[in-house]
Amino acid sequence: MKKYTIILHLIIIQMLIINVWSARCQDGSGTMPQIVEKNGRHALMVDGRPFFMLGGQAHNSSAWPGMLPQVWSAVKTIHANTLEIPIYWEQIEAQAREVRFFAGG
Repeated sequence: MKKYTIILHLIIIQMLIINVWSARCQDGSGTMPQIVEKNGRHALMVDGRPFFMLGGQAHNSSAWPGMLPQVWSAVKTIHANTLEIPIYWEQIEAQAREVRFFAGG
């Protein structure tokens, strides 16, 4: 189980790296974040500096749009810079064959 948890965390970190990188690439600033190993220790580097992740995790019922104002308030209260939140397929495809990745449609 521990190996599975480590792999899951690495996948989440990689997804975060991709999200941060793609956001920075859209405005043309910064370089791609990377995980760097030195003397057996690892660090997430963003813009050439270590990124200390202060994360929060929303529980399943908080992933729906109506609950998000409370989630954002909690994230602000704990001064988090990262949020892990589940995304459900029925939020993306509410009706069969109508896929919506953005709130606007």
